[in-house]
Amino acid sequence: MRERYTVFGATGFVGAAVVRLLESQDHEVIKVTRGNWPTAGAELGHVIFTIGMTADFRSRLVETVETQVVR
Repeated sequence: MRERYTVFGATGFVGAAVVRLLESQDHEVIKVTRGNWPTAGAELGHVIFTIGMTADFRSRLVETVETQVVR
């Protein structure tokens, strides 16, 4: 069954892999990047968040994890 997915960070390392997988399974994929945000109230379907914190994440491992975890 074809479903809609919205991938935030769609052009990053993880996001691009997720997009490829979903598209190979014939799902509809909305690719969100820095310059391409969905309009308010848009139907997003399943939302996948793959946005990283910063380009220097390798030296800031704890901060990177903390920004991605909901408490």
